[in-house]
Amino acid sequence: MAEPAAIGEIDNTDQIRVMLYQSGRPVHTPLQNLVNIAVPLFRTAVLVEAATISSSVLELRTAGYYTVGDGGDALYKWVAAEPTHEGKLQSANGRWFELVVGLATTVNAYGAYGDNTSSITGDGHDDTLAIQGMIDHVGYYRLGLGRYKITEPLFLYSATGSPTSIGVLCHGVGKEKSALVAFGMAGKSMLKPSPDTGLHRIHLAHHRMFGDADTCVNYTLASGQLYESTFNEMLFESDAEASFIANRHFATSWYGCSFSSEDGDSVKLQGGNSTVLTNCYAHECGAGKSNFRIGGYATLINCLGGDTTTGGTYVFHVGGDPFATGVNNVMQIHILGGNAEDFGTAAIAVDAGGGQLIVENLAMVARASGTYETAIKIISGTAASVWIRGNTRLSTKGATRSGSSNIQGTGGVFLVENQSNTTTGSFPDFYNTTSSLLTEIPILQVRGGALGTQDLQISRLKSGLESGFIAPVAVTFTANASTFSVASQNSVKTANTVATDLTNFTDGVENQTLKLLVKDANTTIKHDAGGAGEIWLTSGADYLAANGEVLEFIFHSPRWYQIGSRQKIRASATVDPASIALDACTTPATITVTGAALGDFVTASFSLDLAGASLRAYVSAANTVTYFFRNDVGANPLDLGSGTLRVEVTKAA
Repeated sequence: MAEPAAIGEIDNTDQIRVMLYQSGRPVHTPLQNLVNIAVPLFRTAVLVEAATISSSVLELRTAGYYTVGDGGDALYKWVAAEPTHEGKLQSANGRWFELVVGLATTVNAYGAYGDNTSSITGDGHDDTLAIQGMIDHVGYYRLGLGRYKITEPLFLYSATGSPTSIGVLCHGVGKEKSALVAFGMAGKSMLKPSPDTGLHRIHLAHHRMFGDADTCVNYTLASGQLYESTFNEMLFESDAEASFIANRHFATSWYGCSFSSEDGDSVKLQGGNSTVLTNCYAHECGAGKSNFRIGGYATLINCLGGDTTTGGTYVFHVGGDPFATGVNNVMQIHILGGNAEDFGTAAIAVDAGGGQLIVENLAMVARASGTYETAIKIISGTAASVWIRGNTRLSTKGATRSGSSNIQGTGGVFLVENQSNTTTGSFPDFYNTTSSLLTEIPILQVRGGALGTQDLQISRLKSGLESGFIAPVAVTFTANASTFSVASQNSVKTANTVATDLTNFTDGVENQTLKLLVKDANTTIKHDAGGAGEIWLTSGADYLAANGEVLEFIFHSPRWYQIGSRQKIRASATVDPASIALDACTTPATITVTGAALGDFVTASFSLDLAGASLRAYVSAANTVTYFFRNDVGANPLDLGSGTLRVEVTKAA
C-alpha cells in the first residue's frame, strides 16, 4: 500500500483515523481507540479490493470508484455474505462490504464511467451493466455529470419486481449535463418495462437520452398500466421510431420535455384519463410523420411543435389508432395554447371513430416556402367533433395554401367560435367536403380581419350538410369568358360586355353552393353544355339572364344544379302594333320563348309609353307566348309606334 501523507500534513480528524489505519504502524492506546471507532476512508473502490481490512472495521468510505472525485464516492457496510446485487466490494482478505445508497449515490458508485464524448464514434466505456446494476439493487438509476454510453436496453421493474421500480425517480443533474447515450442499438429501445404487463409507476427527470436507438423510452405494454408517472425536464432524441412511446397510461404527465425523432413521430401516446403534457416541445419528426401523435385522452398545455422546414406531415395528429390495434378509439383531447409551426400538410389532423378535439388559443404558422394543404383537417372518422375557440389563429411565413380552405374534413362536425381581432388571427375561410357545421350556440364568430368590419355570427345552421362558409366577397368573372374556376368561392358575379355563353364552373367540390350575381344584360347560361362543371338549369333550356338577377347552384359531381327560386325565361322582339280603336285589341301575335309550357306565368313589357293601352301575354303552346295590345283609355285611334317587346316566363314548377 502506498505510504500515506505525513500526519502533520493532515488537518482533518477522519483523515487522521484513516491514515493511522492504513499505515499499519503501532500507535499508543488513545490513537488506537480512535482507529477502532473510525470509518476508514479509501481513495478509491479499487484500493478497497486490494486492501486487507481488519475484522474490526464494520463501515468504510471511498473518495471515488476508479479515481478520487470521479463521482463514485460512497459509504459501505460490512455484511456476512456476498450481496446478490452489484453494489458491493470484497477486500483482499475476503470481507464483503455492501453499498449504502444515499441521496447522492450515482451509477458511478457501481462502476459507471460517464466518459462518452461522441455518440457517433461511441468512445468511452460501456456503462450498461453498471447502470442496470444500480437498478437491480434499488430499482432506479441516478446519473452524475457526464455522458453514459449504453449498448443494451435498460429495464425498470413492475410492482411485482424484485426490486420493484414502483414510484422510483431516475434522474440526472440537468438535461444538458447528464445523458444516456445509445451506441450500436439499432432496432432497440434505451429504456423498457420488465415485464410488459402489470402496474408500472416511474419518474424520469433532468437528463437527456439520445443516440442511435430506435426509441428512447418504449412503454408498450401487453396489459396493465403505466400510472401516476411523471417525466420532467427530459430531452428525448431517437432514430427510427418515436422518441417516447406509451400505449397504456393514465394520471401521467410530461413537463418541460423535448421530443425528436429522425424517422418516426416525435412522441406517440395512447392516453388515458388525466394524461397531461405541459410546456413540451416536439421538434424533428420523420417524413410523413407527426410531432405529437396522440390518441385517446390527453390535455396539451402550451406545447410547441414543428420547427422543421421539411419532413413532418402534421404537428398534432390526434385520435385514431396510433398503435395499429385495429380499434379506432374514441378521443377526448384538448390543445390549449402553444403553437404549431412550420407544418407541411396541416397543423392538426383528426383521425377518430368518435369523441372531441378542443383547440383553444393555438397559433398555427405555415412554413416559409412551398405549400400546405389546410390548417385543420378531419382525415378519417365520421363521429368526431372539432371545437375551435378563443384566439386560435393562422399565419404563414410564406407558404401558400393548396387546399380549398383552412378547415376541411371527410366527416364529423366542426364547431367554430373564433374571436380574434387581427387579420392573421382569424381564418379567412371555412370549408369542408362532407362535414356538418352544427350547434345551438354561436358557432362561428369572426370579428374584423379577413371578413372586414362587420361581425359574422351564425347561431344555427339548417339540417343536413352545410357545404361551406366562405368570406362573403363576390368575385368577378373574367369578362366575356365561358368557363370560370369557383374554388373556395360561394359568391361570384359577371361583367360581360358582349353576348356571352356561360357553360361551366370548374374546381367545385361536393355540396359546394354558389350564388351567381348577373351584372350585365349579355349573359346566357347554357344548359347541359358538357364537360366538368357543366350547368343544369331547372328549365332544361338555355337562359338569358337579366341584369341584377341572382341564381343559386349546388355542386353534385360532375355538374352544378340550379336551386332556389323558379326558373325565369326571357325573350324579346321588335314590334310595331297596328292602330287601335278605343276599346279594341290588336290581332294576337306570338313570340318564341324556348322552354315555356302551358301553365307557366308570363309578364310582358313594351319599350314605349303605352299611352292608355295595356299589354297582355300568356303561354299558348310549348315554347310559344301569345300577346296583344288593348286600347283601354287612350286616343281613338291609338298608334303606339315601333318598339321592343320583352316577355318573361316564370316556370310554374
